Amino acid sequence: MLIKVACLAQKLRDQKDSTSSTNESITLGGPCWQTTRTALDHFQVSRPTLKAMRERGEVEFIQLGREYRYNICF
Repeated sequence: MLIKVACLAQKLRDQKDSTSSTNESITLGGPCWQTTRTALDHFQVSRPTLKAMRERGEVEFIQLGREYRYNICF
């Protein structure tokens, strides 16, 4: 699971590099990639539990600075 996240993060970086010249931005919005708050509601868990799930590799995520986006479509 961690390798899949690393590959996805690399793909996003590559896509961002290729679109930076056209001033397009990559968004992780949409139905699958959700914020921490919506992921907590979706999985019906507390913030510490979501953190533990992230550390155990039970949920796919991407870290954007200090924030996380969670893939709830798995």
